[in-house]
Amino acid sequence: MTLIANIRFNTCPDTTIINGLNQQLVKELDLLIPGKLLRLDDGTLNVSFSDPARLLPFIGGPTAKARLKTAIDNRGVTLRVNSAYRTFAQQYLLFREHHSGHPTKCGISAVARPGTSNHESGLALDIQNPMTWRPFLEFSGLGWRWFGPKDTPHYDFVAGGTDLRKFGIMAFQKLWNKHNPSDKLVVDGDLGGANWQNSETIKRLLKTPIDGF
Repeated sequence: MTLIANIRFNTCPDTTIINGLNQQLVKELDLLIPGKLLRLDDGTLNVSFSDPARLLPFIGGPTAKARLKTAIDNRGVTLRVNSAYRTFAQQYLLFREHHSGHPTKCGISAVARPGTSNHESGLALDIQNPMTWRPFLEFSGLGWRWFGPKDTPHYDFVAGGTDLRKFGIMAFQKLWNKHNPSDKLVVDGDLGGANWQNSETIKRLLKTPIDGF
């Protein structure tokens, strides 16, 4: 059984290695705050996905989805999504890879610490050919905003939606407690401040199997 702590982050593993855990976290989130994530792969949008995005093809709510559909329809070509919704665990994996000491930072130009990324609310997308989409996503007034040159593929939706970041952490805390009744976490969605990497929640995440419980 491979734990999160056993991952060699400096080898830049694909985030699909934690898909089992990710799927459990998505289900737990939907129990906690139902219906906030909508599917992008339901056939209503002209999109394609990278492997990680294909496993988590979610967006944060009807407004973001409808505005994205309008942008895609207006352009009339397929939008390639490389990253959409991310679980708390997935964001942690990317953060550790970026800061692993790998000379290329695992090809990750920028990454927020877990619990702070808009990807964790389904309100951010990393896309292919991002600048060709800017007139349709941002300049058309549909509520999507390009992050900037520090993270070129990244767009945030800034015209609505629910902040799910705290709930994503709570989903992990509740999942852990279900399977570890003698070692329960406080379900508060909080990692603490500057010392967050030593929080009790992160300590338990490191003890979590990559395939889930």
